[in-house]
Amino acid sequence: MYFSTWLIPTGKEFELLQAEIARLSKKYSTALFEPHVTLTGGFQGIEPEVAEKAQSLAESLDPYRLSLEELGFADDFFRALYIRCKPTDEVESADRLARNLFSLQNVQSHFFHLSLLYGRFTTEEKLGMLSEIRFKLPISFEASSLHLFRMPGNDPRAKEKICEFPFGRR
Repeated sequence: MYFSTWLIPTGKEFELLQAEIARLSKKYSTALFEPHVTLTGGFQGIEPEVAEKAQSLAESLDPYRLSLEELGFADDFFRALYIRCKPTDEVESADRLARNLFSLQNVQSHFFHLSLLYGRFTTEEKLGMLSEIRFKLPISFEASSLHLFRMPGNDPRAKEKICEFPFGRR
């Protein structure tokens, strides 16, 4: 089974980002999903062991701010449009801890982002979409819990939430 850990905004930041994701997914007939920054994604394991490690990871982290600063796009289905997350010491430290705990040391660290739209589009289409974004950057939110998802077939669209673990050192 595949798993993923997400950092999900709350409050007005969640509402703002969810509204934009919903608007874009409706306009372009693509999958609707929750706004999130993936901490670790697409790794395999045995669910009880993964859940125990996820809880341990959450308990070892202090809440920290994620700053979403720059719009971008990629030739990747799950990053058609995204907002780049500023690489702070806290973000990089959480990444290192997660990669060590889930034995992903040999997996290249990814760049942190929050996707706004999934799908396959031309560069010209994505450039046009960027001009439609209805909020101003930067947006920041506090990461204060870790969300663990089961990913059947390693497909985020088929995700199943297992648990949410609050960060332990508040």
